[in-house]
Amino acid sequence: PITGPLDYCSNRDFGNLAAASSDRLDDVNNSHPTGNQDVQPTQSKLVPSRDIITGGFTKNVDLISYVVAGLLLGLALDWVLNTRPLMIIVWSLAGVGVGFYKLWLASADLEEEGKARSHGA
Repeated sequence: PITGPLDYCSNRDFGNLAAASSDRLDDVNNSHPTGNQDVQPTQSKLVPSRDIITGGFTKNVDLISYVVAGLLLGLALDWVLNTRPLMIIVWSLAGVGVGFYKLWLASADLEEEGKARSHGA
């Protein structure tokens, strides 16, 4: 009787499949110009940076999204805790603070990048 999907194939079939897969892998590794070495592409070749995709627009969107997230979190907490204006104010200010902190970090990165460019030229 057949009890599962693996009963359709015998162990011999799986052995042949594994051997064929191993042979194909060896062919691919040997056809590579560097031989059997594992060559991994760098991250920059796989996925472009965030600034390249968005054109640097995300810094402003990040600030707005933190403020909106704070507003929504404050609104939800006010609804749950029945403290009408308090949580909206607290979490909106927290969102503004986090947004400006992230902008400050981004400006520090830009400043370091500018120093590296000016010293390297």
